[in-house]
Amino acid sequence: MSEEMNSKAGEEVVEPAEAQAEPAGAETNEPVGIPESTKETENGTEEVKMEASDEGLHFVRTNNVEEEDNPANHSRSAWRKHKRQLKKAAKAEKKIADKLEKKARKVRWKEAKKERRRELKEKYKDAPWIIRVPRLYLLRPFIIGIIAIVALTIFGSIGVGVYFLGRMIYLDDLYDNRNAEVKDKDLLYEQSPIDEEGAAKIASYAPIGSDETWTVCVYFIASNLEDYDENDLSITTYLQTKKEREERNDQVMEKRLSLLERYSDDLKKNGLNLPEYLYYPEKPVASSYYDYGDTVITEEDGAATTDIYEMLGAELSDNIRIVIQTGGATRWSDSLINPNKTQRFEINKDGMKEIENLPLQRATDPDTLADFMTYCEENYPSDHRMLVLWDHGNGPFGYGSDSIYGGESMTLKDIRAALEKVYKPSEKNPAFDIIGFDACLMSSLEVTHALYGFADFYALSAEVEPGDGWDYTPFLQKMSDEPTLSAAAVAREIADTYMDCYMTQNVNIKKIMTQDVTFSVVDAVKAEEVYKAYCELAEKQLEDSAEDISVLAEIGRCCNKSTHYIASEYSIMNLTDLGNYMTYMSETYPEECGKISALLEEAVLYHRENGSLCDSSGMSLYIPGSIDSYYGLDYFLKYEYEVCEDNNIRALYFYKMAGCLNDEMKEDVLRLSGTVPKNLDVSLFDEFEDAVPDIDGKKASIKISDELKSMIQNYSYELATYDEDDGYLTYYGVDDYTRVDENGNVYCDFDGKWICLDGEHLGVEITSSSSVSTEYRSKILYNGKDAYLIISLNRETGEYSIKGVREIPVEADDEINFLVNSKSNIELQPGDKIVPIYDQVNTATGNEYEVEGKKITFGIGSKVEKKNIESGYYLGMMVVDDQRGDSYYSAVLGYTVSGGKVKECKIDNDFIGSGY
Repeated sequence: MSEEMNSKAGEEVVEPAEAQAEPAGAETNEPVGIPESTKETENGTEEVKMEASDEGLHFVRTNNVEEEDNPANHSRSAWRKHKRQLKKAAKAEKKIADKLEKKARKVRWKEAKKERRRELKEKYKDAPWIIRVPRLYLLRPFIIGIIAIVALTIFGSIGVGVYFLGRMIYLDDLYDNRNAEVKDKDLLYEQSPIDEEGAAKIASYAPIGSDETWTVCVYFIASNLEDYDENDLSITTYLQTKKEREERNDQVMEKRLSLLERYSDDLKKNGLNLPEYLYYPEKPVASSYYDYGDTVITEEDGAATTDIYEMLGAELSDNIRIVIQTGGATRWSDSLINPNKTQRFEINKDGMKEIENLPLQRATDPDTLADFMTYCEENYPSDHRMLVLWDHGNGPFGYGSDSIYGGESMTLKDIRAALEKVYKPSEKNPAFDIIGFDACLMSSLEVTHALYGFADFYALSAEVEPGDGWDYTPFLQKMSDEPTLSAAAVAREIADTYMDCYMTQNVNIKKIMTQDVTFSVVDAVKAEEVYKAYCELAEKQLEDSAEDISVLAEIGRCCNKSTHYIASEYSIMNLTDLGNYMTYMSETYPEECGKISALLEEAVLYHRENGSLCDSSGMSLYIPGSIDSYYGLDYFLKYEYEVCEDNNIRALYFYKMAGCLNDEMKEDVLRLSGTVPKNLDVSLFDEFEDAVPDIDGKKASIKISDELKSMIQNYSYELATYDEDDGYLTYYGVDDYTRVDENGNVYCDFDGKWICLDGEHLGVEITSSSSVSTEYRSKILYNGKDAYLIISLNRETGEYSIKGVREIPVEADDEINFLVNSKSNIELQPGDKIVPIYDQVNTATGNEYEVEGKKITFGIGSKVEKKNIESGYYLGMMVVDDQRGDSYYSAVLGYTVSGGKVKECKIDNDFIGSGY
């Protein structure tokens, strides 16, 4: 035992000469704790005793001062008492003397003060009053006031500093405790209610035997979710992978070029050009003028490592074994995992151990996944099996991003090929009880179709997953504590623990931001029936669009009103909630949509969601409702030529986004409908651009025809401020001030208010607008990096909430997967620095810039709201979009704003509206 461990207050630990004293319980006539030795000291006897405690035996030295009334020591005790009395008397005498001296000094100071005052009056008795009065009566209080102000300033600054220090400590504690248990569980379920109907369905499944076993196979492609773009690869590994990485990236770029040329040629044959939005210039890169000495740097464990620790946090029973494979990241937080190798580990009730150490393999190679599943099948036989695929998810466009080897994600066809290499698809006896993706956006109809025949149930998220992903400890613990849970019940536990985790964080940090998430348990057989029913709907829509091309705009309008997933990138990903879309489209196709809705309710056994996703049905579908950039077109072309397996869906989507059909599709539609499909007539939209707005007071409107109204997919409003002195236009962005009424009037009701963060106006754009919410993103500098602030408007309450930050990746760093790798929102932290960015144009030269607003320090009081814009002259435009996403602009409206109110609205003929 060390001295530190054994010492007690007022006691000193010694190592006695006889360290091997007889232990407690040895045969002796003396009990433990009696003196083992004594010796005389100057102040008495010193006893060394051996005492027993919970920590074992240890020795304690105590000094026993002899009693004062001991006759042998009487004279010495009396002398010490006398000395104490003398010392006390001297101290009292000095205190009295000090008090008298202080009183005397005060008397002398008052007398001196009176004397100086008398001398001053004598000096100025004959001076003019203008000199005498200030000198005798004003200067003195002025000096005192200055001294008081300085003192108040110093102490006030200290007080403010203490306040803000306390506030920062409070905010740090708030974030550190965001996972703290919420005692009032109703707070969690108020945000995300339990799916009672789904819970009843889950409960109807028969339990399994208590001795039946589970193997959970977890395939990690850790990517930048683990390495945070840091690199621990050896030079050897880098050189070994360099050639394949470059070849794969070249193949991706060649394929993209080939698809773009193919699409462009099909349009030219029909007399159409590529949509205008494809030629809009890319936004200039924001420049950082601020010095961010306090830039936040992540020091947390990688997300993959964290989830492995969560798996180890459960006290697993004998009937559960977890097998994991690691790869795809250039660095791992846990030093046990080597990024230069492909490793396999087993986690069981005894902990974690490495079971295989292999040469590095490309994690997005289907053969690598197949080899892992083969290993699990051969070495870990069990009654029940779960496959978890961990990384970035890309919905219909695949899964996984290997940071070492580059190249595109593993496609859905790749995943199916890997499964088919090991297992035979079977509806009645699939290989896995559960296939789950701890990845974003994977609860989509395309995903369930691709996996059909390999699982009974799917555990999936339709929305972006926060970086923490699944909450492994509680659902694994539940499986251990209740071994008879059915596979459906296990999937529900995954869903509930996932949702409860993020609802807990929302409760604990609700004053800062909110996370909108969703999770679903899907019946594999029923999901395939939904897919087949959707193919039938698409065939009907395609047939009708040949008769009336406005059907395609109606598809876009129904998509726009539906709940969107990854709303901040909706114009790229175009993932629409299937249930919502059926609700809106049922007005046109009641029979087909009614059938799909009924099947969807059976397929999604259980689902939970919150916030802007409150109307989610639990499953998404790719529908190209809104595309406004090359990246959106890139995903659309992938879907057309690589993902989609149904010819009618492919033709329908092509017709909508191209405005025409290629020769092969035309023949198919002609056989289907007996009608030759028409091409999109963009000249109809000239009616809107050429119209002269009618100004009524402070509002403007344009009358349009019913035919044009049926062809318009979307309405919006753009605003910019104009400085007449320097000729600069500064853009505030896009909002939804444009409306259309039943009389065919397009009008705007701009009221002089714009979206602000802590009083600073933001440059915003609408990324998604449904009947429930409107989603915005605003270009900012986030701790010095280019990023988007993600904002959501609850259309029912009119309140705005912050959903997080999404960093804008540098395309040059990873031009293949840079969009996939940026899907997870970043949690805003107290003290984060946010600088609004605005697009600006010099009207004299046409040069474009990005300018920075005032720096904002994010905190608990930070708030997004609409506030009055500053006084000045502003320019606005009403905008309408066609089915392809091209925009058409009204005449430019000039607004004079003063005191936060619009004083005048007029047509400003000095400007022309354009998206370029």
